[in-house]
Amino acid sequence: MKRFFIEMKLGGEIVLQDGEHHHLCNVLRMRVGDEIIIVCGDEFDYLYKIEKITKTTSTLRFISKKKNEQNPSVQTDVYLASIKPDALHTAVTGLNEIGVSDLYIFASEFSLKTANIEKLNNIAKQSCKQCGRSIPLRVHGVIDFKEIPANSEIVIGPEGGFSENEKKHLSRIGINTRMYLGKRILRAETAALAAATLMMKEREGWSR
Repeated sequence: MKRFFIEMKLGGEIVLQDGEHHHLCNVLRMRVGDEIIIVCGDEFDYLYKIEKITKTTSTLRFISKKKNEQNPSVQTDVYLASIKPDALHTAVTGLNEIGVSDLYIFASEFSLKTANIEKLNNIAKQSCKQCGRSIPLRVHGVIDFKEIPANSEIVIGPEGGFSENEKKHLSRIGINTRMYLGKRILRAETAALAAATLMMKEREGWSR
Protein backbone atom coordinates (compact mmCIF):
# COMPACT_ATOMS: atom_id res chain seq x y z
CA MET A 1 0.00 0.00 0.00
CA LYS A 2 1.37 3.43 -0.95
CA ARG A 3 2.57 5.61 1.92
CA PHE A 4 2.64 9.40 2.31
CA PHE A 5 4.25 11.65 4.92
CA ILE A 6 2.22 14.77 5.71
CA GLU A 7 2.94 17.26 8.48
CA MET A 8 -0.55 17.85 9.80
CA LYS A 9 -2.94 16.41 12.37
CA LEU A 10 -4.58 13.27 11.01
CA GLY A 11 -7.79 11.47 11.89
CA GLY A 12 -10.36 13.37 9.84
CA GLU A 13 -10.94 14.25 6.22
CA ILE A 14 -7.95 15.85 4.55
CA VAL A 15 -7.32 17.49 1.18
CA LEU A 16 -4.02 17.05 -0.64
CA GLN A 17 -2.70 19.86 -2.82
CA ASP A 18 0.44 20.80 -4.73
CA GLY A 19 3.26 18.23 -4.56
CA GLU A 20 1.47 15.49 -2.63
CA HIS A 21 -1.59 15.75 -4.88
CA HIS A 22 0.63 15.62 -7.96
CA HIS A 23 2.47 12.57 -6.61
CA LEU A 24 -0.77 10.73 -5.82
CA CYS A 25 -2.62 11.64 -9.00
CA ASN A 26 -0.02 12.03 -11.74
CA VAL A 27 2.97 9.97 -10.56
CA LEU A 28 1.27 7.03 -8.83
CA ARG A 29 -1.90 7.41 -10.94
CA MET A 30 -4.14 6.46 -8.05
CA ARG A 31 -7.91 6.56 -8.41
CA VAL A 32 -11.05 7.18 -6.36
CA GLY A 33 -11.62 4.24 -4.04
CA ASP A 34 -7.91 3.42 -3.62
CA GLU A 35 -6.59 3.24 -0.05
CA ILE A 36 -3.31 4.71 1.17
CA ILE A 37 -1.39 4.99 4.43
CA ILE A 38 -0.45 8.42 5.74
CA VAL A 39 2.01 9.12 8.56
CA CYS A 40 2.65 12.45 10.25
CA GLY A 41 5.52 11.85 12.68
CA ASP A 42 3.58 10.29 15.55
CA GLU A 43 3.40 6.59 16.50
CA PHE A 44 0.55 5.64 14.17
CA ASP A 45 -0.21 4.65 10.59
CA TYR A 46 -3.42 6.26 9.29
CA LEU A 47 -5.49 4.47 6.68
CA TYR A 48 -7.31 6.74 4.23
CA LYS A 49 -9.52 6.19 1.18
CA ILE A 50 -9.49 8.50 -1.84
CA GLU A 51 -12.94 10.05 -2.09
CA LYS A 52 -12.48 12.64 -4.83
CA ILE A 53 -9.81 13.77 -7.27
CA THR A 54 -9.88 17.07 -9.15
CA LYS A 55 -7.26 18.79 -11.24
CA THR A 56 -5.74 20.50 -8.20
CA THR A 57 -6.78 18.49 -5.11
CA SER A 58 -7.36 15.01 -3.75
CA THR A 59 -9.91 14.52 -0.95
CA LEU A 60 -9.25 11.66 1.46
CA ARG A 61 -11.58 10.06 4.01
CA PHE A 62 -10.18 8.69 7.26
CA ILE A 63 -10.84 4.99 7.85
CA SER A 64 -8.73 3.83 10.80
CA LYS A 65 -5.37 4.05 12.52
CA LYS A 66 -3.03 1.52 14.08
CA LYS A 67 0.24 1.64 15.97
CA ASN A 68 3.24 1.59 13.69
CA GLU A 69 5.40 -1.51 14.19
CA GLN A 70 8.47 -0.32 12.25
CA ASN A 71 9.56 2.47 14.57
CA PRO A 72 12.77 1.73 16.50
CA SER A 73 12.30 0.09 19.89
CA VAL A 74 15.48 1.56 21.36
CA GLN A 75 17.08 5.00 21.22
CA THR A 76 20.21 5.03 19.07
CA ASP A 77 22.14 8.23 18.36
CA VAL A 78 24.84 8.80 15.77
CA TYR A 79 27.31 11.71 15.65
CA LEU A 80 28.65 12.33 12.15
CA ALA A 81 31.07 14.99 10.92
CA SER A 82 29.70 17.39 8.35
CA ILE A 83 30.68 15.87 5.02
CA LYS A 84 29.66 16.59 1.43
CA PRO A 85 25.90 17.20 0.94
CA ASP A 86 25.34 14.15 -1.27
CA ALA A 87 27.11 11.94 1.26
CA LEU A 88 25.01 13.38 4.09
CA HIS A 89 21.85 12.68 2.09
CA THR A 90 22.94 9.05 1.69
CA ALA A 91 23.71 8.76 5.39
CA VAL A 92 20.37 10.24 6.47
CA THR A 93 18.36 7.95 4.20
CA GLY A 94 20.23 4.84 5.31
CA LEU A 95 20.24 5.67 9.02
CA ASN A 96 16.51 6.37 8.87
CA GLU A 97 15.91 3.03 7.19
CA ILE A 98 17.81 0.96 9.76
CA GLY A 99 16.13 2.68 12.72
CA VAL A 100 18.49 5.31 14.15
CA SER A 101 16.59 7.81 16.28
CA ASP A 102 18.77 10.94 16.16
CA LEU A 103 21.66 12.12 13.98
CA TYR A 104 23.90 14.95 15.17
CA ILE A 105 26.02 16.68 12.54
CA PHE A 106 29.18 18.22 13.99
CA ALA A 107 32.01 20.42 12.73
CA SER A 108 35.57 19.25 13.33
CA GLU A 109 39.00 20.42 12.24
CA PHE A 110 39.00 18.48 8.97
CA SER A 111 35.26 18.57 8.20
CA LEU A 112 32.91 21.03 6.57
CA LYS A 113 31.45 23.60 8.94
CA THR A 114 27.88 23.78 7.65
CA ALA A 115 25.02 21.52 6.56
CA ASN A 116 21.45 22.07 5.42
CA ILE A 117 19.70 20.60 8.46
CA GLU A 118 16.20 21.46 7.24
CA LYS A 119 16.78 19.64 3.97
CA LEU A 120 18.24 16.63 5.78
CA ASN A 121 15.18 16.41 8.01
CA ASN A 122 12.94 16.54 4.95
CA ILE A 123 14.95 13.69 3.40
CA ALA A 124 14.39 11.63 6.54
CA LYS A 125 10.64 12.27 6.40
CA GLN A 126 10.42 11.25 2.76
CA SER A 127 12.44 8.13 3.52
CA CYS A 128 9.66 7.02 5.89
CA LYS A 129 7.51 6.33 2.82
CA GLN A 130 9.89 3.58 1.77
CA CYS A 131 11.09 2.06 5.04
CA GLY A 132 7.75 1.95 6.86
CA ARG A 133 8.48 3.88 10.04
CA SER A 134 6.18 6.72 11.05
CA ILE A 135 8.55 8.69 13.30
CA PRO A 136 11.46 9.90 11.15
CA LEU A 137 15.08 10.21 12.11
CA ARG A 138 15.69 13.62 13.67
CA VAL A 139 18.72 15.53 12.37
CA HIS A 140 20.41 18.12 14.62
CA GLY A 141 23.31 20.49 14.11
CA VAL A 142 25.65 21.74 13.13
CA ILE A 143 27.20 21.42 16.61
CA ASP A 144 30.79 22.03 17.62
CA PHE A 145 33.04 19.00 18.01
CA LYS A 146 33.42 19.63 21.74
CA GLU A 147 29.64 19.47 22.20
CA ILE A 148 29.70 15.71 21.60
CA PRO A 149 28.66 14.24 24.96
CA ALA A 150 30.66 11.64 26.82
CA ASN A 151 27.94 9.01 26.55
CA SER A 152 27.82 9.08 22.75
CA GLU A 153 27.30 5.67 21.13
CA ILE A 154 28.66 6.19 17.62
CA VAL A 155 31.01 9.00 16.54
CA ILE A 156 32.14 9.12 12.90
CA GLY A 157 34.76 11.61 11.77
CA PRO A 158 35.25 13.16 8.33
CA GLU A 159 37.19 11.61 5.45
CA GLY A 160 40.38 13.18 6.77
CA GLY A 161 39.87 11.68 10.23
CA PHE A 162 40.25 13.42 13.56
CA SER A 163 43.16 15.69 14.42
CA GLU A 164 45.51 14.62 17.23
CA ASN A 165 43.94 17.15 19.59
CA GLU A 166 40.48 15.82 18.76
CA LYS A 167 41.60 12.25 19.41
CA LYS A 168 42.92 13.32 22.81
CA HIS A 169 39.65 15.09 23.60
CA LEU A 170 37.60 12.01 22.71
CA SER A 171 39.82 9.90 24.92
CA ARG A 172 39.46 12.34 27.82
CA ILE A 173 35.65 12.12 27.71
CA GLY A 174 35.71 8.33 27.51
CA ILE A 175 35.11 7.82 23.80
CA ASN A 176 38.11 5.65 23.02
CA THR A 177 36.68 2.30 21.92
CA ARG A 178 37.07 1.56 18.23
CA MET A 179 34.56 -0.58 16.35
CA TYR A 180 36.09 -2.91 13.78
CA LEU A 181 34.27 -2.53 10.45
CA GLY A 182 36.46 -4.73 8.28
CA LYS A 183 39.79 -4.33 6.55
CA ARG A 184 38.62 -2.04 3.76
CA ILE A 185 38.67 1.76 3.89
CA LEU A 186 35.14 3.13 4.19
CA ARG A 187 33.69 6.49 3.31
CA ALA A 188 32.31 8.40 6.29
CA GLU A 189 28.69 7.80 5.32
CA THR A 190 29.37 4.08 4.78
CA ALA A 191 31.11 3.82 8.15
CA ALA A 192 28.15 5.50 9.84
CA LEU A 193 25.72 3.00 8.29
CA ALA A 194 27.92 -0.01 9.06
CA ALA A 195 28.51 1.00 12.68
CA ALA A 196 24.86 1.86 13.27
CA THR A 197 23.73 -1.44 11.73
CA LEU A 198 25.94 -3.43 14.08
CA MET A 199 24.76 -1.37 17.04
CA MET A 200 21.08 -1.68 16.11
CA LYS A 201 21.39 -5.45 15.60
CA GLU A 202 22.86 -5.86 19.08
CA ARG A 203 20.50 -3.47 20.86
CA GLU A 204 17.24 -4.45 19.15
CA GLY A 205 18.08 -8.13 19.00
CA TRP A 206 17.39 -8.55 15.30
CA SER A 207 16.49 -12.06 14.24
CA ARG A 208 15.01 -13.65 11.13
